[in-house]
Amino acid sequence: MLKPMKLSNINRAVLFSIIGLSLISIVYRLVPRGISPQKTTLYLDLWYDDYSALETAIAAFEEQNPDIVVIPVVHSYHNLAKKLFEEPANGNGQALNDKKADLVLFDMDWLPNFPRQTVLEPLTAFPKDNPDINMLYEISKKDGNPYAIPLFSHFYAFFYNIDILKDAGFDRPPKDRDEFLRYCRVLKEKQIAGIGFALSPGNYLGMQSDIYSWFWNSNIFFMQDDEPQFSTLPVRETLSFLDALSKEHLLSPESFTKTESEKIDEFCGGKTAMMTASLSAVSEIEKKAHFSWGISSVPAAASYIGNPLFVTETSGIGIYAGSGHKDEAWKFITFLSGAEQNAALASSYYCFPENPNASILFGQESPQLEKALELFHIGKAVNEFDLQPGLFTAEKVIRNGLQDMMSGAVSPESAAETMQETWEEER
Repeated sequence: MLKPMKLSNINRAVLFSIIGLSLISIVYRLVPRGISPQKTTLYLDLWYDDYSALETAIAAFEEQNPDIVVIPVVHSYHNLAKKLFEEPANGNGQALNDKKADLVLFDMDWLPNFPRQTVLEPLTAFPKDNPDINMLYEISKKDGNPYAIPLFSHFYAFFYNIDILKDAGFDRPPKDRDEFLRYCRVLKEKQIAGIGFALSPGNYLGMQSDIYSWFWNSNIFFMQDDEPQFSTLPVRETLSFLDALSKEHLLSPESFTKTESEKIDEFCGGKTAMMTASLSAVSEIEKKAHFSWGISSVPAAASYIGNPLFVTETSGIGIYAGSGHKDEAWKFITFLSGAEQNAALASSYYCFPENPNASILFGQESPQLEKALELFHIGKAVNEFDLQPGLFTAEKVIRNGLQDMMSGAVSPESAAETMQETWEEER
């Protein structure tokens, strides 16, 4: 009778290796190829049509976090506002028939206007061991809780066509509103519109750049004691200034149907001599304009004495209360808020980073941007509606009143009275 063969330790090791390799081979053949480990997908709502800079940041984040994928979902500015404020929601800030998102990039002015239902997740529960986050944390508190982290601020400046102004006999941009009107009247004689406005309802930049700039850059504000006051003398005087631009046909036509891109195209095509726009317009102007141009501050009222004021608009990011991936979403927020990424993202849009430790990376590319930075450093950023409730009602009241006035239907005085009455009825 044969005796069982005894295996040495070496033989046992060889045998187990063979068995192990066989099992691996079997599993490899049974499992479909091309399937990677399960990843967490984060959907990010935003309104930026051009989000190439954000895609660069997302790629860097995904490289550091290979188990997370971030997918931007683009809405228009007003459709995103409608989604957040108006549409029936299923408890997580999402429309019932809409794809559920995890994060939202939005205008920080919206924050106090969120409905009482929970839309955003309070950020108090997330770890704050990142020093960059600590500095940004307090800015967005509502009812004692922070709901979003500010990322970057748009900066509105005054653009002017140097060649057109020189041909009209001017060797510098207008220094105040009175001088600006005089420039526009001379340009009209040469059949050139002094300035372009873009106030179509779908243009989210229009009210900031083409209306509020003329008030706020002169240190004139609607709000007094937390209530809009539309009939004060400085407000009425500014309304009269805007009315003169329209009544004397000093504007490019169709202001209330024009988009921001159309306004920029008009400027680049030499159809308007001046415009107010975000610094993000610089890249478009550099591509299309074939003339000398410059950047300055918006001409203030002659009565204003002081350093230049600049309208700004801050974008922030928050987590939807109904997200199923809140920890991963917070990881993405902390990544974007870090000094290095915050600087890169903001500068790609020619914006100013909100992280105080982040460097401003643009400014050396052109003399215009260098001038813009010089002005910004000696000036002051303003946004009267920053973190103010009633934003949407106030904007609707102002827009409707301006359209009635600038179409010739009512006087500036009547427009101011109607704005005040409408606000008191609808607030």
